Amino acid sequence: MRQRLIQYSLIIALLAIGLLSLVHATENDKANSATKGCVLTVVAINAKAHTVTLKRDDGDTFQTASSKPMKVGRTVYCEVISEEVPERV
Repeated sequence: MRQRLIQYSLIIALLAIGLLSLVHATENDKANSATKGCVLTVVAINAKAHTVTLKRDDGDTFQTASSKPMKVGRTVYCEVISEEVPERV
């Protein structure tokens, strides 16, 4: 009886430690993420090259390939990957 209690206690402790480390890892990943979401507006379409020029609110422009039909003025949600990768401790 005492052995079972010790075994169950150890199993529960290991599970709790494992779950806490997962929660801690996801919080740090979100805080140190190298990507961020933003809303872009379609400003130009090149039908021959199948590319779209997108503009962010702060004036940055991006050019990307497009497989979907788009219209000028449409807003698109994108993940922008920063060139600088934050240091991890």
